[in-house]
Amino acid sequence: MRHPITALLLLAAIAGVGHARADATLDRKYALERISFLPSWDNVDGLFRPYVEEATAEYFKGHPRFALMDASKARDILLDSKLDYRALLDDPAVLGHAARAVRAESLVRTRVLKEGPKYRVTMDWLHAPRMEILASATVEIKDPAVGQTLSPDDLKSELKHGLDLLVGKLPFLAHVTGRDGDVVTVNAGRVAGIGKGDRLTVDTLEEVKVHPILHSVADWRLERVGLLEVESVDGGMAFCKVVEEETGRQISRFQKVTKVSHPPADRGAPSEADPSDGEPPVGPPRLGWIEAGPLFGSVVRSVSTDARSAEGTAFLLGGQMDSQVWLNRQFFGELAIAFGGHGYSQEDLAPTSGANAVESDGTMLGWKFGLGYTYLLSGDFYGPKGWAKIGYRSTSFEMPSSLADFTGSLSVGGLYFGVGGDLPVRAGWGATVNFEIGVLNGATLAGYTALPAEGATSVRFSLGAYYLIGPRMALKGTVQVISIGAEFGEDGDVSQRVIGFSPALVYFF
Repeated sequence: MRHPITALLLLAAIAGVGHARADATLDRKYALERISFLPSWDNVDGLFRPYVEEATAEYFKGHPRFALMDASKARDILLDSKLDYRALLDDPAVLGHAARAVRAESLVRTRVLKEGPKYRVTMDWLHAPRMEILASATVEIKDPAVGQTLSPDDLKSELKHGLDLLVGKLPFLAHVTGRDGDVVTVNAGRVAGIGKGDRLTVDTLEEVKVHPILHSVADWRLERVGLLEVESVDGGMAFCKVVEEETGRQISRFQKVTKVSHPPADRGAPSEADPSDGEPPVGPPRLGWIEAGPLFGSVVRSVSTDARSAEGTAFLLGGQMDSQVWLNRQFFGELAIAFGGHGYSQEDLAPTSGANAVESDGTMLGWKFGLGYTYLLSGDFYGPKGWAKIGYRSTSFEMPSSLADFTGSLSVGGLYFGVGGDLPVRAGWGATVNFEIGVLNGATLAGYTALPAEGATSVRFSLGAYYLIGPRMALKGTVQVISIGAEFGEDGDVSQRVIGFSPALVYFF
């Protein structure tokens, strides 16, 4: 070859093709997770605006692919303007400002025109920040006949049909939300018609062409990346395994699901060519879960009598474990334990009380067991749920006993009632809340009183967030408050509480 340097560069480029990966920029740019909507415009004095807002909010709040952002800031920006609202809806700068105000990646714009005996509803899906039109859809609503009325529910049903058409015009059905080894999660499930055993084709966006005059997406160019097989599914999420990947490509987050292939009804055992041979399916958990992790927190102890008053603080370092065993689909048993150690520092709050400054060590031990009932709001394990439970709980704070220092070990135990819930948010993320209150409590205070407790309290509140990293695994962080207290007549009141944080790993089995 006459140009050896050119030949070497060409050979190097050819050799590198096998390791090239598609640029994830476009896949991420068009994730389209955060969505909001604009106040609609119509030529009948805003008659349709409240119905459009209600229908759009209801549609996207229940959609597993989208997080609906608060539209009130966009409404304030647009409706408070002195300019003609119809013109504002075509101003990319104003709409871009509205999108930034609500932190949305895309906006839905709706216009309603009365044309004789019918109404023409046009919906545009706009992509921030330049407000390119991703898709448009039109539905027609006819005026009811004489003596008949168009109910709000019928009207909203037609508007939601238009939103179905709008979302359905994208060339992809969902996207990959996470990957752990060969386990992949997708933000579409049973609601989208996906079931166990389905094959999902995954593509990556190579190019998005925008019309220079109309500012609308004229063409989507996607390239195949690989194939997934659904192993378990709930209403809004599918857990899959990787079946195949194109040479030089890897299925990764934000890539697009473009096709769902349903298995034939008579599909039997996997063939020799099936890459899933020998791999047992990973279904939803059947028996329960266990959660474990460290516990960090702040301990506050308060003591008071008519003559004495003191307060101490400490930093708690320990760990905790929670678990559930499912007796059936609704009922469960639970067992939990938390422990930790701390250095304790106490000061006199009333210098004339005679209490001394204290420096000592202490420990905390809490445990509980109980029974509960879970109500699955949507019928799906990974869907929203609530629960109620009852059991026995004991919480103890141990420290050296001293009448002079006004210190001693406090223990409170008794029955508890609890309520809580689990709310999946989107794409594997979710939140939990739990509240427990003790009843028929007993208490002991070792060290400086022999009087029985006249009353005792025990409360626990926790708020957590989690991320599903697979069908059997989740990462979780929980903020919690544990509080106990008791009254000992003339020997005063004692209370101790922990405000803590616990990162944990949850395993479903």
